[in-house]
Amino acid sequence: MVGTATEAKHTQKLHQCVYALTSSGNDIFADMTQVSMLSLRLSNPNMKIILSCDSASKAALDRCKNPVLEVCDTVIDISTPESPASFRNRYIKTSLRQHLSGPFLYLDADTIIRGDLSEVFQTTASFAAAPNHSGSGDPAEMPGNEKEKFISLGWQLPDKHYVNGGVLFFAERPEVYDFCNLWHQKWLACSEKTGKHYDQPSLNSAIHDSRINFTWLKHRFNAQVHARPHTAWGAAIWHIYLSEPHASPETEFGEALIKLRQEQSITAAEVANLCQQSHPWTVKNPIDVLAVQSLKHQSTVLNGDRWERLWLANQYGKGVRQLLNQYGRAVRKLLPLRAWARQAKHLLKSSFTA
Repeated sequence: MVGTATEAKHTQKLHQCVYALTSSGNDIFADMTQVSMLSLRLSNPNMKIILSCDSASKAALDRCKNPVLEVCDTVIDISTPESPASFRNRYIKTSLRQHLSGPFLYLDADTIIRGDLSEVFQTTASFAAAPNHSGSGDPAEMPGNEKEKFISLGWQLPDKHYVNGGVLFFAERPEVYDFCNLWHQKWLACSEKTGKHYDQPSLNSAIHDSRINFTWLKHRFNAQVHARPHTAWGAAIWHIYLSEPHASPETEFGEALIKLRQEQSITAAEVANLCQQSHPWTVKNPIDVLAVQSLKHQSTVLNGDRWERLWLANQYGKGVRQLLNQYGRAVRKLLPLRAWARQAKHLLKSSFTA
């Protein structure tokens, strides 16, 4: 980390990152964006930070004097149809290229930026993204619910790439404007057809149909840590997936958001400490340490029934049962039996009496 957030805000800006926010003025979405922006400010002091939002959200943020407005360098107000916040958010995201000048990196709000991002801006491609779920990027890894949307809309299935939409680089070229317009139109069609506002299927369909000049971002620039946790170590960006359907392991990011909700403030030093951790998960006891070390050596997708996931989500009973199902007698090798029994008994008792 270099300097303070205030010092960084007044340095010369070389590149630009942009967030899309729809908010009631004082909610978890604004909090997430604020913490992510602070991490970006501290780790990349030369980065221009742009907040894009709709008129209603901007008015609400102003009314609440939300600190997120002070963290960013610029706020752009994008007109959207009157609609639910999730629709307006994706409407903004899929139309950003039309409202900005120059290359930019889009960041989801559930990200913590820990390293230098200047390498991303050195690409010669028109568009760059990381593989979905930090996998190989092969379309065969497309989630089933997203494949259903392709079929429902009669879109051709991708044959080369399947990307994650949380960290996206856009160059300043005519083909990028055309590509983004196609993405926006496909997203509108998908939203109308399905009633859901996910932007990732339409993004991948637009990549396939446009054949845009594309390159992969390295995994470290979009480490989807709750999909493939081993990517967390050494990553420049942690993408934490705070809205996933499975039990979510507790993270220091989540703890920071709880503090911000309760105290209505968070310091740059606290965010700097978060960024300096080697992994994002909250560790409170020896078995937490064991679970995190297990994650470090797992390169496969972290399914919802993995013991490590359940345990770190404080679902101790389910975690122990799943551990025994997975490893049986081998579990005794993980900790000395007495230490394991003592720790598990204490935590299980705590969980049942909470």
